[in-house]
Amino acid sequence: MPLSRTKSLALDQRRADVAARYLTGETEASIARSYQVHRSQISRDIKALRREWQERRGADFECAQAEHIARLEALLAEAWAAYRLSKEERRTATRTEDANKQTTITVRTETHAPSASLLGEVRQTLAELARIWGFNAPLKQDVTLHDFSHLTDDELRALWLEEAAKVIGEADSITRRAAETRPG
Repeated sequence: MPLSRTKSLALDQRRADVAARYLTGETEASIARSYQVHRSQISRDIKALRREWQERRGADFECAQAEHIARLEALLAEAWAAYRLSKEERRTATRTEDANKQTTITVRTETHAPSASLLGEVRQTLAELARIWGFNAPLKQDVTLHDFSHLTDDELRALWLEEAAKVIGEADSITRRAAETRPG
């Protein structure tokens, strides 16, 4: 049976007070004595408050995460636009007039190397998005232990370089997938 509006308001007020007192370290027994109720009532109130806090925290977290992703996506779009702009030719025109009132217009075209720092910003933003979306979650791998004692140092180094190349290839693949599957 639903609570009346008055009882619901009284319950909300009591729980707000219980929460404030509980969070400052007061015991359930002490709070129960002040309300002249059994300790189990205060325990139920605290349990209900914890559920409410958890639900609110979950919703707040999802909202904050969505906002963070939106900010990162806006940053990514700006970084890409700035990078593309850094690759474009720039033309400037200069107009000069000599003593005879003759006007000369000089057009100068400049080409610049694309900005590596902007490309680094793109890569870093993609990596952050990939982390949030879970693209770089650990992969389950079977581990087999080998005895490498019979290998020379050069053979071990070659084996290590081969494994490092595989890991770098996987990282590049994850970054590409993140860029291709970016929402929106």
